[in-house]
Amino acid sequence: NRWLKVRLEDGSEVWVGNSNGLPIEGNLDSVPVEAGMAVVVVTGMGIWTYAEPAGTLLDPVRNGRLPILARTADNRWLKVRLEDGSEVWVGNSNGLPIEGSLDSVPIQSDVILVVEIGVWTYANPGTTPLAVVSRTRLPIIGRTADNRWLKVRLEDGSEVWVGNSSMLTIEGSLDSVPVAAG
Repeated sequence: NRWLKVRLEDGSEVWVGNSNGLPIEGNLDSVPVEAGMAVVVVTGMGIWTYAEPAGTLLDPVRNGRLPILARTADNRWLKVRLEDGSEVWVGNSNGLPIEGSLDSVPIQSDVILVVEIGVWTYANPGTTPLAVVSRTRLPIIGRTADNRWLKVRLEDGSEVWVGNSSMLTIEGSLDSVPVAAG
């Protein structure tokens, strides 16, 4: 409920931010979710949240309609946005109540590159180095056909390439990552 689509007096429709809780008459639960968006509906006992799929356990969410931002390929984990704007993962192996279609939600790679020591990033395989990243976990979203280069998403959302080497740890199978170049 952080963004609401409203109709102005002239008939035009616009989006307005609701992060501070606008005064609303009526119940938002009766308002349909915008086409192309899916939400998890949380009531009663609530659901536990995690920093990453099967990662560090965070606090439970008791009630709300949480927009789904991403999902794992098997739909067992859903990335949602909480009321405070933070993004967390929730388990979906038992089938959470969802409004909308998960087909409209992008898949986020569940193959993770664990970077302990510094590794250079590149705009494209073999180009001039951009910056060094270290001590982080990055989702692998693409690879070259020979697996020598991995495309990863940084915490700021930007996408870069890193050279694959025996110095890196990969959690998951590169076979499930699409070939994005060469």
